[in-house]
Amino acid sequence: MRSSTSRSERKTNSGFAHSKKPLGILRWVIFGGLLVLLAAGGYAIYVRVIPNETASVSTSTLQTAVARQGNLIIEASGAGTLISANEVNIGFPSSGTLKELYVQVGDQVTEGQVLATLDTTSLETALIQAKQTLLEMTSPGAIATAESNLVKAQEEMLSARSSLAGYISEGVLYYQEGIVTAQQKLYEANLAELNSPTTANQQAVFDANDALTIVKTNLISAKNTYETVYLPKYFTTRCTDDTTHRPYACIIPPTDFVVQQAQTTYNLAKAKYQQAQYLVAALKGDTVPENATGSDLVALTKAKEAVQNAQTDLDNAILKAPFDGTIMNVNATIGSAVNDTILTIADLSTSNLIIYMDETDWQNVKVGYTAQATFDALPNEVFTGKVIQVYPSLTNIGGSTMIEGLVELDKTPTLGSDRLPLGVSASVDIIAAQAENVVLVPVEALHKLSSGNYAVFVMESEKPVLRMVTVGLQDDTFAEITSGLQAGEIITTGIVETNQ
Repeated sequence: MRSSTSRSERKTNSGFAHSKKPLGILRWVIFGGLLVLLAAGGYAIYVRVIPNETASVSTSTLQTAVARQGNLIIEASGAGTLISANEVNIGFPSSGTLKELYVQVGDQVTEGQVLATLDTTSLETALIQAKQTLLEMTSPGAIATAESNLVKAQEEMLSARSSLAGYISEGVLYYQEGIVTAQQKLYEANLAELNSPTTANQQAVFDANDALTIVKTNLISAKNTYETVYLPKYFTTRCTDDTTHRPYACIIPPTDFVVQQAQTTYNLAKAKYQQAQYLVAALKGDTVPENATGSDLVALTKAKEAVQNAQTDLDNAILKAPFDGTIMNVNATIGSAVNDTILTIADLSTSNLIIYMDETDWQNVKVGYTAQATFDALPNEVFTGKVIQVYPSLTNIGGSTMIEGLVELDKTPTLGSDRLPLGVSASVDIIAAQAENVVLVPVEALHKLSSGNYAVFVMESEKPVLRMVTVGLQDDTFAEITSGLQAGEIITTGIVETNQ
């Protein structure tokens, strides 16, 4: 790796002034005669100061400089290591015995190319068994049985409903079920209006509320009819007076226990009928809701998943290249048991640098900044790129705390027809800021009046005159003047006093 001094000398010849901090020490170089101090004694101005009530005399000499045009660059310097832009370790998702290995280190491969395979004997057997189980569960006989069970479940549901209606009347049962349906529709309408409060959805909520109100009103009417008409008609029987022992007509309604038992039987019959519907639909390939239940449906779902899993395991026994690249490492032999990474593949068509900079350069290393790199094998060629990542925490390298980041190079470094090997070191400069063909003065010439407001003393007719200026890029040594001063003007940089 070349020294920072040699790199600075090379840039000096290019006519640029660089402020660089090799490994944390920021350094500025001014190129092309940006600042020329006046010759000794030339243009010196002496000012005689006579203090009150004293006979002593002090002579002050104004130090001056000439504002000149030039280029100024601030850069942080460090080291980097060449890496591939995309490198991954690959292997089989599941364990097995390696049957075939089709590549070796250095081979060029294309995306989708088969690289290796496992012994698939047991995997093929598992797939055959899973398919056979699913075939039996979805056979014409299994479908016919499910359809027969559906008919039976429907008959049981209707019978249970009829029994419940006999206790509470068809009208009451009809409107009780109607309330459940109306409440569900109102819930769906409210949800739709919440997600999309359009006029149509708002109207749908009003309509659903009205429908629920109507059903509730009809249920009240049906219960009144039940009390006044249904019970006298169907639950009138002969009773005997305990005193006179004479018979008389009396109404004995069904008990709450009997009604609840009938309701439970009906609910269970409805659930079984619904599950039978789901199973038949699934067997025929129709769509079923995600919340569909039933033991037979669960078993069918598991059988389908078993086939899918067995097929996936078989497919995963073939290892393919995820992208075009070069085989960098092979970590397996034919016949060995594998359950982890066996190959490393890298895309060498593009290159990155992992870079390390001194922690004091934190503000000078940002994503998007331009980078320049040189390699010992190619000392006369500068490779450019961009910082694409800066890690949020510092890292320790050889006992020093460093900034770590990534640079994406614009082109792959090559020597003749050969690309440089991965791992080769580079000298890296990150350009934090630059100003070209601007007016530059020493920072000693600046006088800060307030935040962002500066002035300089300009020599006019051999006298210093205060002038407001606008300051651009600057550091501890030089400052860019964007307005208020012209190249060639003489400015003061300080006062040297001597007592006489």
